[in-house]
Amino acid sequence: MTVKDKWPTSRALLKRARRSLPGGVSSPFRAKFPVPLYFRDGCGSRLEDVDGNRYIDYTLAWGPLILGHRHPRLVEAIRAQADRPHAYGAQHELELLVTEKIQEMVPCAERVAFTSCGSEAVQIALR
Repeated sequence: MTVKDKWPTSRALLKRARRSLPGGVSSPFRAKFPVPLYFRDGCGSRLEDVDGNRYIDYTLAWGPLILGHRHPRLVEAIRAQADRPHAYGAQHELELLVTEKIQEMVPCAERVAFTSCGSEAVQIALR
């Protein structure tokens, strides 16, 4: 098997993506490797691409997946919340619980705010 033959499905998806994404990728950083890889599954620190090749995921989404893909406790917590409303547009207890947890973990965080954009965060900080 040649290197070129190792990723036929990723190559086909890239060709398709070039019709709707500039260069076929959402981030220029992803346009690396012999072909940008398309993944279909991940568990813990392992990934599998659409062609069935397996990899160790050293980047873990550049930090957000520090617990790995599909960590059991995280999946359980997400499932528990999935049956509840996703957004109230108003105050709710979970928001308060999260801010208190952040303050517990980051003692210098005198106040915590959740915003939709950086501009809103700056406005809150100035206020």
